[in-house]
Amino acid sequence: MRKKMMKTAVFGFTLALLLSGCDEIDRVEEMLTEQQNISTQNINDAKAEVAQDDTLPFEGGAVTPFKRIAALYAVRDTHGDIDHAASEDKARQLAINLAIKIANVNEEKEDSANYSHGDWLVNGYMSDKNATGKTIAPHIVAIPTNATVDDVSMKRNMTYVVEMVNFQFAMIGLGLDNDINLPNGVYRSTVLPCSEVSVYYNPKDEVIYIDVLNAPGLVALFNSDLLSSNLVPSLVTQLDQLDKEVVHTVYNWMENSPNLVKAMGQDTSKEYYQEVSILAGPVYASKTMLETLPSKIGVPYEHFSYEATKDLTAEDIKEITEIVTQVMTVHGAANAGKQEKALYNQLESVKNGMNPGWRTARHEAFPLPGNIRIIEACSPPYAKMALSTGKHHSPALPCEIAFMVNPQNPKKLDVSFLNVKFMFGALFSDALADLSDEEKEAFKQVTVNIEKDLKTIIDYSMENNVSIIKGDTKEEIKPIKYIGVD
Repeated sequence: MRKKMMKTAVFGFTLALLLSGCDEIDRVEEMLTEQQNISTQNINDAKAEVAQDDTLPFEGGAVTPFKRIAALYAVRDTHGDIDHAASEDKARQLAINLAIKIANVNEEKEDSANYSHGDWLVNGYMSDKNATGKTIAPHIVAIPTNATVDDVSMKRNMTYVVEMVNFQFAMIGLGLDNDINLPNGVYRSTVLPCSEVSVYYNPKDEVIYIDVLNAPGLVALFNSDLLSSNLVPSLVTQLDQLDKEVVHTVYNWMENSPNLVKAMGQDTSKEYYQEVSILAGPVYASKTMLETLPSKIGVPYEHFSYEATKDLTAEDIKEITEIVTQVMTVHGAANAGKQEKALYNQLESVKNGMNPGWRTARHEAFPLPGNIRIIEACSPPYAKMALSTGKHHSPALPCEIAFMVNPQNPKKLDVSFLNVKFMFGALFSDALADLSDEEKEAFKQVTVNIEKDLKTIIDYSMENNVSIIKGDTKEEIKPIKYIGVD
């Protein structure tokens, strides 16, 4: 009988209702303990099914894409009842406060004992150290779910994503670091920024969670072609440090916040929080499985080149992304999600009877080392569908598209996409495994719609709006090689 090579770390409180005599601290702590036990058991099960010489070099032999690092009490009203709307507002404010802390502090300068790779920034806000709630809020990605927090306020349940950027870690990930020469690193840019922190209220659990992308798991999944290389020891060291810095940033902010109190307590009027470390999402323990995964569900990245009329510069890449941003439309603008008719009618989603409402998360693409710029594409309807599988998946959103000059030919523009089929197949498989055949087919069609929509928007922009690109000159390139993939 063929052994299963992957288990699932499950979130959600599955125990029966606690006895009415249990208080809030017992309820929350037992819920978190249950989550930890489920995650630990599934990780141990996955590792037990893999030969010793096939285990992964990360986190003791197994990885997941996500990690829960903290939980906070929900807000209660004067009668002691959960106030779902206020808890939703609290989650948003927590994300804003965290982002202010990241934006205004030079971490390595103030705490060299815990930081070794320079300053952490908030994606989109990179100008100064004077961020306020008003100036930082637009740079937090608010992702909608398909539910409201209650039947009274009808407030939309959201997840609030703070994207942490560190240019020294980015240099390593892009293969631009002198000590770790990551092959074809610039073609791995869409898996950056370095980490995403998701803050959200879970009405079912009546708890606010803070989840992060689990750096070792993400790199193992999206760079599986390197798992047998001599770069692994150095990568493991760097990823461990990256993970420690991200988690420490969140914990340090909480510990020094005057309104937050560490460890759960009996007084529910106080804002207690609990530090946890619970791996989430699908569990991977086999190196062979990860190395062959691209041959089964698709490669992690897709890359295309377009011919230009001249040698492209960094300023040209900036201008091209500005044009594409306007074609896609910008979140918060009056025309957000409303592409011009000629483009709109070409979208695969529209052909299948759905209005995707595509827009960019920010007014401009964010820059990375190597003169790379990344546009984040968002679709509220598809975001709601994605998060219906579990809000712990939210750090994986939105969809990222990278633009850069071809390293070998300055007259070519290279555009890289995260492969949506791979992303859903690898990062969301813990939820997809529980769907009916009909639901799986529906999600499969969603991945097709998203992939074709985004490529159509880029192609349309190049053919109709970017004057320095020669018409229909797109060709697919495959700079990264995977086992079993031509």
